Amino acid sequence: MKGRQRTGKFYYENEARVMKSLGLSQTKGSGNGEVEKEDGQNEFVIAQLKSTDKNSFTIKRIDIDKLEYNAGVARKIPIFIVEFLQDGKLYFLASMHDIPELAKYLETGKVEINPIICGNDDWDDNEAKPVISSSSKSRQAYQKERDKRYAERGKK
Repeated sequence: MKGRQRTGKFYYENEARVMKSLGLSQTKGSGNGEVEKEDGQNEFVIAQLKSTDKNSFTIKRIDIDKLEYNAGVARKIPIFIVEFLQDGKLYFLASMHDIPELAKYLETGKVEINPIICGNDDWDDNEAKPVISSSSKSRQAYQKERDKRYAERGKK
């Protein structure tokens, strides 16, 4: 869009349209509140949308880290979405470890075992599942355990 800047209202309405088209609910205030985070979500997925009129877009690691953290807290699959407004194309960015569950979600509209819980589908329903504390030390331990489980899955 040359000569004229897009307004905040445009981006808010565009975000609502994109989220609805993907089967997600737009998060109030683009996730700036205390409870709901990121731009949109449903029962299985949490998404961050970045829209641009330019031909390129820079993704900052901190934005991905925040999305993954919020997905871990919400126990949902994180998706980073980039939209180029000139042609309306959407591109998804997801962790390699989340691709199988994301593909399953895109195919069926649901995921039976939520990968964020720890990625282990061998648990008995009666077995206690791990509790994720909110300290940085426990988050790092959780991420290490999650990576280990995904690595083990890849060897099968």
